[in-house]
Order: sequence, then structure tokens, then C-alpha cells
Amino acid sequence: MLSDIEQIEITNPLFKKVKLNRNNRFYGFVMNVCQIIHESTLPSEEQGKYKFSDFTRDDKKMNQLFESFIRNFYKIEQQKYKTVKKESIKWQFDNTDKDSYQYLPQMETDITLENDEEK
Repeated sequence: MLSDIEQIEITNPLFKKVKLNRNNRFYGFVMNVCQIIHESTLPSEEQGKYKFSDFTRDDKKMNQLFESFIRNFYKIEQQKYKTVKKESIKWQFDNTDKDSYQYLPQMETDITLENDEEK
């Protein structure tokens, strides 16, 4: 019945192409779960078989998952702050030497809560 539909190869950049908006934002969680499954699936020695790696032992992935959980928790459960996000903080200094700027570490918040009066 669906002969005109082609199969696509799932890649990490493909997940970034998915655009969520008000009408389809409920797919965001499902897409995140699919991305975790894709990133944690490894081919096995048997042809056509795959193994799911234990991503709970990867500290970086677990930290990202926990931070994402906390952000989503605050988005749903609190009403005081309109904006809940992860934010990059820019260094506040004047420097004419642009090459030195690349050696500064990137600063990011785990979570930023913001409304008209508070941040």
C-alpha cells in the first residue's frame, strides 16, 4: 500500500532536522527517546543483529539526560517563570586580541528560570 515511500537511513544529523512547534511538540519526548536508542545501538557480530549499549555508564549522556529532565520538570510543574532553558553565558571583557578568546572555556547554565522580574 505504501510502495512510493522510501526508507531512509537514520543518522544523528537527521534528528537535528526535525522541527518541533506548537502543533507537534508532544513528539519531542518520543524523538529524544529515539535519538538515545539510535546513539546507544551498536552492531553485533551476527548479521542484522544489534546490541543496545548501557548508556547509564556514560557520565556525559547521563548528565545531559538529567539536566533535560530537570528543565522539562520545571517547564511543566512551575508557573512562576515563563522561560526555562539552558543558556550560554558570554564573557564580559574587552579584548582586542580575538585569538585569545578561543582559549576561554564555554560557560553554560544547567538551567535558567526567567520571568519579567527575576532570573
